[in-house]
Amino acid sequence: VNTTLAKIHAKLRDTKELFKLHLKHYHMSSANFRKRTSALKIPKDILESYDQIVNECVSCQKYAQAPTRSKVTGMRATTFGDLWFLYHFDITVDQSI
Repeated sequence: VNTTLAKIHAKLRDTKELFKLHLKHYHMSSANFRKRTSALKIPKDILESYDQIVNECVSCQKYAQAPTRSKVTGMRATTFGDLWFLYHFDITVDQSI
């Protein structure tokens, strides 16, 4: 086991350090914590403690993050010209001709 990695794991086992990390990164969610620390091979007990910190954080519970918006619209054309938009407008015909 890498000694540097062991030191990082030992530091993260302290709940105060995890809480400081949570606040330092603007109330980082558990999912983002997992993504950002995936290369550190964090043990399950540290991930569970971080989840507990996020669930107990008053600010995170009061101001929940808005759901993500869909990046795909409902209408997609597979080939050029499949999707046409027609706009409504009035056509007037000149009666003098």
